[in-house]
Amino acid sequence: MVLGSLARCCARRPWVIVALWAVVMLAAFGVIGLLWEGSFTSESVLFDGSEYNVGEEILEERFRGPRPASEIVVVHSDTYTIVDPEFEATVQNLFFGLAALAPGVVSGVSQYYNSGSDWQVSDDGHSTIISVTMSGTLDEAAENTSDLMSVVRRHNGQDDFEVLLVGEASVAARIAESATRLYLASQTIGFDNAAYYIAFIGLLGIGALAGMRLPVVLSLPIVAIPSAIMALIGMLFPVHAIAANLLVLIAALLGLVFTVLIGLRYREERHRGFHNLDAIERTCSTVGMAIAFGVLIAVIGLVGLLIVPSNLVVSVGLGAILALCIPLIGAVTLTPALLTLRYDRATNSRTAEPDDAEEVIGSSYDERGRLSRLLDWIVDVAMNRPVLSSLAAIAILVALSLPVLDLTLGFNSPETIPNRHDNRAAYGPQHYEAFTRLAENFPVGAISPVEVVIDAPFADPDVEARVADLQAGLIFAPDLSGQTFVQTNLDRDVVLMSSPTISHPESESAIGAVHSLRDELLPDVFGDTDIVAVVTGRSAFAADLLHLVESYTPVVVALVIVSSLLILLVATRSLVVPVLLTVVNMFSAGAALGVMALLYQSGDAATDGTLVTEAWLPMLVVPLLFGLLITTQLVFLGRIRECRTQAGDNAESVTAGMSATVGTVTIVSLVMAVVFGNLVVEIFEWRLFPFHQLGVAMAVGLTLNAVIVQLVLLPAALRLLGSSAWYFPESLEWLPDFGVAPQSLQR
Repeated sequence: MVLGSLARCCARRPWVIVALWAVVMLAAFGVIGLLWEGSFTSESVLFDGSEYNVGEEILEERFRGPRPASEIVVVHSDTYTIVDPEFEATVQNLFFGLAALAPGVVSGVSQYYNSGSDWQVSDDGHSTIISVTMSGTLDEAAENTSDLMSVVRRHNGQDDFEVLLVGEASVAARIAESATRLYLASQTIGFDNAAYYIAFIGLLGIGALAGMRLPVVLSLPIVAIPSAIMALIGMLFPVHAIAANLLVLIAALLGLVFTVLIGLRYREERHRGFHNLDAIERTCSTVGMAIAFGVLIAVIGLVGLLIVPSNLVVSVGLGAILALCIPLIGAVTLTPALLTLRYDRATNSRTAEPDDAEEVIGSSYDERGRLSRLLDWIVDVAMNRPVLSSLAAIAILVALSLPVLDLTLGFNSPETIPNRHDNRAAYGPQHYEAFTRLAENFPVGAISPVEVVIDAPFADPDVEARVADLQAGLIFAPDLSGQTFVQTNLDRDVVLMSSPTISHPESESAIGAVHSLRDELLPDVFGDTDIVAVVTGRSAFAADLLHLVESYTPVVVALVIVSSLLILLVATRSLVVPVLLTVVNMFSAGAALGVMALLYQSGDAATDGTLVTEAWLPMLVVPLLFGLLITTQLVFLGRIRECRTQAGDNAESVTAGMSATVGTVTIVSLVMAVVFGNLVVEIFEWRLFPFHQLGVAMAVGLTLNAVIVQLVLLPAALRLLGSSAWYFPESLEWLPDFGVAPQSLQR
């Protein structure tokens, strides 16, 4: 087979392959060292002609240039009020300190004592806000927030005053910081990350049973290659910083898992008496192909993310694709080379005989531990009571999938995350306290108000009258604060109306306010004219991005389903098994998202009621989970097919195939679940809330697959289906046999 031949070639020239990988990995580390820090952005961009982009283009070309980032300084005192000279002195000192920053840092500062705007003062007079307009792009502003913070910290805590900073740039700075930390140390080898220590030690222990400690260890630096590729892409395309977090997590995990799966099958082939090169070829023609099929299905689904006109979604898709493909290539090229080097060293360049397997591999393969016997017992129970076992497993998956019907897509942010113990450490207590203080006394949307752009001459009396009508409508619009500000450009042919939302700019209610303006208020005021009036701003961006994601998510799911059916048709040489696996995995993915929705949208005490699921999360979870589930499922289905070819009896082949693989597959699945679950435990320092939800969904999906699907549902279903499960019509025999148990390699 293709991968088997490739692996055999690599095993024949091990030093050449190792040298090539070493050169590529050293080059990757060099690229990371030179480019990593400046390759990622915290700014989200839409590439289509959305209403948000139309408004931004008008403002950029004829009003203010590129959209500036904004920051809010909250000043509060329990002792003094706005009328006290001590309060005024503190605010004025802050104002002059902020205004004195370099022009490249701050372009404008506004405060109550200069503007006289009542909205900048709380009702009780104990709090006020200073609006700061940052210079440059969002990324440049994020780099400069440290200058603002130094001014804020000098005044915070002095003379009974609390001074705090919150805003777009400071949030972006935290996200950028998460992408520029020492990932290759902290995420690859588990530095400051207990779950990776657990996964590494656990998988290393499994690898040790296969006599392959070195391949497991050396699989870890593979994460440098996709990271370097993303850094290079980031020089040409605005790669979002979230993709850096995602890429390193997945690549580090799969670099371990794929290598262990290859090594364990290699160990088994050696125990069956095959020489090194034959064992490697058989391994990569079976388990290697299973991994390749799973990765291919996942990649086809993730391609759907690449067509979404959003740099955030495209970056997530690119990162996940690279994190899947590079470990796969390493598993079928570098791992065979390393196994060969170990084999040659162990046999001291002797001609290997079947008995040498024990010397190279270790203890007898026939020795089975308690865990394997327990798993075999569970499989036997499921097969002895196939109807009851199938119904029970299906009932569990369906029940856990039901909450997905109430899945609410949206956007979470550092400001809207509940004040849990981990949130304060994640984004800094200063930032969260600032947002909390702001929300107590001011419209939260002051961070980034809704903006209505009107492309019409303001000197025209009709236009002026309509603008007045719109302003009156904005005052009473639901979900808006009632405070409206009107500006015109120098030519007075563009009008900008701003109104803060009551809730966070990316909240569900703020997005609803945007839809209300677009669908009702603006058509009522300008519907009978040719005047261009559009809604833009951060809330409008969130509304347009949410619409894109909701439109493309069905495309991604359809790609996954179709590719799963077609690829599994070739992989299993069956008409029934592809349908069975696809349906089961859809319910597993539904259950994973359902449990995640139940936890994060139910308002329970664990999460304090975060009400939305990150919009792009289902687009990522479905193909990624599908790929990993099918990889593990094909490992034991390939063995079942081999046993069936040899024994001919369906029930006996299912029992033998499951017995030979269920322990390995179950442990690997649970180890993957533990690592993804670590995103929820949050032992490490960077914490992006969408990854909390990703961790729950992936951990639940992998656990259900290991415990319910692989141990109960699939054995029971195969027992019920009997030989019909492997029905393959002669009319399809022309399809290539790239399956996971090729006839040509059966002994």
